Amino acid sequence: MKTTAHMEAGLYALRTRCFTHQRQGAYTAADIDFLVAYVMPEDCCYIFPVSVVAGRTSIMLRPKEFIRKRYYHRDPYARYLNAWHEFGEPSGPEF
Repeated sequence: MKTTAHMEAGLYALRTRCFTHQRQGAYTAADIDFLVAYVMPEDCCYIFPVSVVAGRTSIMLRPKEFIRKRYYHRDPYARYLNAWHEFGEPSGPEF
């Protein structure tokens, strides 16, 4: 699980780097099956399959749609927002 509260230009910056076997870099399919990203200020989670995060060291998240400089921006990762149903958990896991 990764968490973020860091905002840059209206987007939450999520670092998706891993530190394994004395190396730092992007996750691969050999490292993970999926990645859960928790956006603390918004109290929401993204559940990404490895195919989305593999090879990337960061992702910019936009849990709420917003208007910036006269352009309407949608979240390109909206389909992964609270997507617990992908893992048989309709409302998320119990902690």
